[in-house]
Amino acid sequence: MTDTRLHRLLDLVVRQLDASDARLEIGGKDPEDDRVVWCTLPSGWRLVATFEQPLSDRAEVLQRLLAVADAFATTATSATDTRPGGIGALAGRRLDDALHGLALRVSALRAVVIDDKSPVVWGTSEAHSRNEDVELALQIARVESEAAAVGLSLGDLLAAAPKRWQKLLAQASPPRSVAASLRRAVTQIRERSQRSGAVPWREQLLTARSISRVRGLAGEPSRASKLLLREEGFGMLARRFAGSYWLILVFDRAPSEVAADGAMLHALPAIENLVLALPPIEPPPSPGRVLAMRRRST
Repeated sequence: MTDTRLHRLLDLVVRQLDASDARLEIGGKDPEDDRVVWCTLPSGWRLVATFEQPLSDRAEVLQRLLAVADAFATTATSATDTRPGGIGALAGRRLDDALHGLALRVSALRAVVIDDKSPVVWGTSEAHSRNEDVELALQIARVESEAAAVGLSLGDLLAAAPKRWQKLLAQASPPRSVAASLRRAVTQIRERSQRSGAVPWREQLLTARSISRVRGLAGEPSRASKLLLREEGFGMLARRFAGSYWLILVFDRAPSEVAADGAMLHALPAIENLVLALPPIEPPPSPGRVLAMRRRST
C-alpha cells in the first residue's frame, strides 16, 4: 500500500470512529489496552485505533473498525493494481454497485461521485463511455445553455441522425459564429459519449447539468455541504463528504428531499469507505488527453 493510501486509511479510521489516533503495525504482541481496538488486514498488518478514554461500547467500535477495514480489503495488498479485472477494477465495481443500489432505492436516474477539482468521475451507477469525465460534463452543460439561448434543444441535436441535427441547426438560423461553435461541440460530444436515442442523451444532459451545478457550488467561499435543486423535469440532491468529494443523485423530476436525503445519509458511510479505497488516479498530463473513467460491468 502506498504512503498516500496509508494516510487516507488512517485518516478515515480516525474520522469514522472519532478516535484520537490510528496506526498500522506488524509483528509483536496484540494490544491489550482498554483504550485500543484493532483488527488484522488480509495483508497481515494490524490496524489499530486508539482513544483518550477506555471504551464502554468496545464491541460496537470494533464493528465500525471492521467495516472500514473491509472497504480497504480489496486494495490492501496492491493499491496501485489498476489492470482490467484486477484489484483496482474490483474496488471500482464495488463502488459502482453501491451507487447503482442507491439510485434504485430512490428512483434516481443516476448516482455519481466526483470531487471539487479533478476531471475524474470516481463512481457511477450506470454504464458510460470510457471518454466521459467531468470536463465533458461541464462542456455539455455549457453547450446546452448556448443552444437554449438560440432556441435549440441540445438533447434534440444529440439524439437526431447527423443530417437531421444539421437541418435543425440550419432552421434555427443562429449567428454564423454560434452555428459553427454548436456544430463543433455537438460533433465532439457525440464522438466522446457514443450514445444513441433520446432517453440516454436526456439522462446524460441532466447528469451533466448536475455536475456543473455542483462544481459551481464547490468554488464558493461558503464551502456548502449540501445542494438541493427542484426544477421542471429536473432535480438533484448532492452532499459533500470526505472533504472534497460529492455524492450526486440526479432525477428527472423534483425529488422528495426527506426520502432521498435519508437514503443518501444511510448509504454515505459505505460509499465513502469505497471511494477512499480506490487506487489514486493521476490527472492527465495535458489538456488534450482524455482521462478514462470506469465502465460499469455487466
